[in-house]
Amino acid sequence: MTRRQIAGPSKREVTEIVRQNPTLSAHEIVKQFKCDLGRVNHARSELGLAQKRPFVPRNRSAKSAELAAYSKRRIDELEKQVEILKTNPNTEVKYVPTPEHLSAARRLEAELLDAKAVIAYLEKRAYGTPV
Repeated sequence: MTRRQIAGPSKREVTEIVRQNPTLSAHEIVKQFKCDLGRVNHARSELGLAQKRPFVPRNRSAKSAELAAYSKRRIDELEKQVEILKTNPNTEVKYVPTPEHLSAARRLEAELLDAKAVIAYLEKRAYGTPV
């Protein structure tokens, strides 16, 4: 595979130009010496003259912030339970269900009742009486 030919000075020449003019910006070098911006940026990074981009945190969505708050609360609860168990190993820790767990359990109970009704119907159709 051949490399595409880029008009202007070679990589070595661009590196020398950047070394001789370290205060010029990449765009000024491109305009002045009519070379490729990629080569200039590459040469600047090799010489340690490239500027680092500042870290900019991304905005969090409301759902992820809510999930983070819930996770933090749950971790605090579990750490308290661990401390209780460390001080009193014979103490029983009681499980306190959350509303999300209760709704999931109710949903599963409804699905189970539906499945039992279907099984009973099919048994009646197959054998004439439920088993």
